[in-house]
Amino acid sequence: MNKQELIKRLSEKVDLPQKKVAEIVAETFNLIDGTVTNGETVCVNGRRFKQATRKARSCRNPKTQEVIQVPERKYIVYRKRIGD
Repeated sequence: MNKQELIKRLSEKVDLPQKKVAEIVAETFNLIDGTVTNGETVCVNGRRFKQATRKARSCRNPKTQEVIQVPERKYIVYRKRIGD
């Protein structure tokens, strides 16, 4: 399911216009992203969003075989509760 399908299904379920549901979905994602970026963990119905860090590493460009340094990177991890 992509974002547009999510908006369409929610719109039908809660009987609101898709434009309003799109605003709610966007604000929800922005709120989760902003909270997690500040180092907090967000828990929603047993599901957890938290920030993780991918270590810096070196990779090889397959076309030129040049070694490239990839910097450390932060990203959001989603974990569902056990048993789902």
